[in-house]
Amino acid sequence: MIPTVKSLLRATPKRYLVGLDAVVLTNVSALNHDRRRGSVSSRGRKAQIGNVLGLYHPRWQGNKAWIELFVDNISKQWPDGKPASYMRIDLTFAEVLYHEVGHHIHAQHLPEYRPKENVADGWSERMTKRYMWRHHWETVLFLGPFILARLAIRFLRQRIMAASRADSSR
Repeated sequence: MIPTVKSLLRATPKRYLVGLDAVVLTNVSALNHDRRRGSVSSRGRKAQIGNVLGLYHPRWQGNKAWIELFVDNISKQWPDGKPASYMRIDLTFAEVLYHEVGHHIHAQHLPEYRPKENVADGWSERMTKRYMWRHHWETVLFLGPFILARLAIRFLRQRIMAASRADSSR
């Protein structure tokens, strides 16, 4: 996991990492009871820290910002607790790490007037796509036609459903 996170950070533009002190990989089981049962709010809901994949800690009282990733919770996303490939490991960690980096970018570099989670999701998607294309381009190139075919089918279904709704409303 450490080589994956190092690779993800090396692929991140340096200007976005300015002011970020550390990325800590930990387990939920390493947290004390009070911290594990503590909560964070996200999109108007509360989530227990023991159930989240990662946290962004903004700079506060002279301390620099840092990111905390919960490896055991991230690995629960894989079927049977085991990733099928190195690409799956990279993809899973990229989505979580880049989401938290997105919070850092939003807080310190490029503030936007949108909900924080939406901004972080946007950065995660953008940076994950960039990373996957640069480091797993063979697979992306191979799967590209299949993904495009699935998107085309989804688009056609939506068009057909919209047309049938328009016909039924007449």
